[in-house]
Amino acid sequence: MFNYNNLYTCGNQFLIDCYYHPYKDFKLFLEQDPSRDYSNESSSFGSHQYPLWQDPEVAAHIKHRKYESHEIERSEEFVKAFEKLTKWTVKKLKDNYQDVEIVPATSWIMDYEEGSWQSVHSHGLNVITQVLHMDGNYQLTADESKKDRVQGSMFAFMTDGTPPFYRTFSPTPGKCLIMKGDVFHGVYPVKELPRRCVVVDYLVLK
Repeated sequence: MFNYNNLYTCGNQFLIDCYYHPYKDFKLFLEQDPSRDYSNESSSFGSHQYPLWQDPEVAAHIKHRKYESHEIERSEEFVKAFEKLTKWTVKKLKDNYQDVEIVPATSWIMDYEEGSWQSVHSHGLNVITQVLHMDGNYQLTADESKKDRVQGSMFAFMTDGTPPFYRTFSPTPGKCLIMKGDVFHGVYPVKELPRRCVVVDYLVLK
């Protein structure tokens, strides 16, 4: 069983690289109606972005697309899984010295195609962003190099301190990245499929 926690900081910015054991709770919701894809409105290229969940009142305070009522997942299985993730995230932030009060605002699914990528972007000063990876390999295959593993990796850089911080994170099932919403990040062109993740933006109350 994996259990790791790496905290990276740069000035007032932070990124937590950790493992979420019950990630499979979200496997049920990865298959989405293609007509709901709104990647054309985002910073992704050649990939698919699907609405998953949103609290309209909370989401009104952050920078993101407003979902229609029928696009919001409300099943009992999802509510249970999402509440578990939120509770765990609150504790994980406190365990990593991040004294913030948060409430979930919106969530979506990223589903990448071969060669797809995501340009550098951030989510805003008033949010905590979480990326939960659903796919990937834990070890290099016989014909892979460390450089090959960069393909499809999420990259992040923080600029609030000196020196600035940069790092890549290869996708593996259950890998969870939690960061301040102003941390710049993106995804290098994808080679290995499937390459999917669940993303959550939490509104910072204080």
